Amino acid sequence: IKSTPSSIKIIAINDASTDAEVSDVLNSFAEVQNLDVYTNDDNLGFSGTVNRGFSLANKTDVIILNSDTVVSPGWVSNLKIKAYSNPKIATVTPLSNNAGPFSVAKQSSSRDSNHIQKLLNSIDCTEHFEKIQEMPTGHGFCLYIKSKAFEIVGYFDQANFPRGYGEENDFCMRLKKKQLINTIDTKTYVYHAEAA
Repeated sequence: IKSTPSSIKIIAINDASTDAEVSDVLNSFAEVQNLDVYTNDDNLGFSGTVNRGFSLANKTDVIILNSDTVVSPGWVSNLKIKAYSNPKIATVTPLSNNAGPFSVAKQSSSRDSNHIQKLLNSIDCTEHFEKIQEMPTGHGFCLYIKSKAFEIVGYFDQANFPRGYGEENDFCMRLKKKQLINTIDTKTYVYHAEAA
C-alpha cells in the first residue's frame, strides 16, 4: 500500500484459508480506499483464485503479486512503461532475488528492496524502455499482464494447473504462439521470499 499509487485498485483474495489470521490481516486493511478484499467460498487453488482476480479486474491490465513479496516505490509505473514500450509486449516480469532467470541480488533480504530499487533508478539507462529482452515466459510471483492478453488467449488453465506452478508458463507460451512478447523489466526490483 505504501509503494502503490492510490489510483491503482488492489484486489486481495483469501482462498478460503483455514488460518483465521489470514482473515484478520486482510480485515485490518478495510479502511484502505483502493483495496478490495474478497473471500472464496471454497478453496479454488492458485490458478482459480488468480482467474477470479482477473475477472474482478474487469478487462483492465493486471499485476499478479504473490503475498510473500516486497515492492518499492515506482514499481507499478515502471512495469507499465515497459509493457507499453512496444505493442507486441503482453507480459512483463521485474528483477528479483528469487525468481529463476529473473534473479539478481540472491543474498538480499526484504530490507534491501528500497536500496536495490534506488540503485536501479540511479543507473542512467535511457534506452532501457526501447530495448526488448524477449523471454520464453514470465514469472508468476509478480507479473504485469496487459488486458489484450486475456482477449487473445483467455485466463490461466486452472483445469491443468489447479495448484499453481506452471500456469504462468502455459499462459505465456500461448501468448508466444500468437506472436506476443514476454519481457523483463531490468529497472524494477521486487523482493520474493518464496513459499512463505
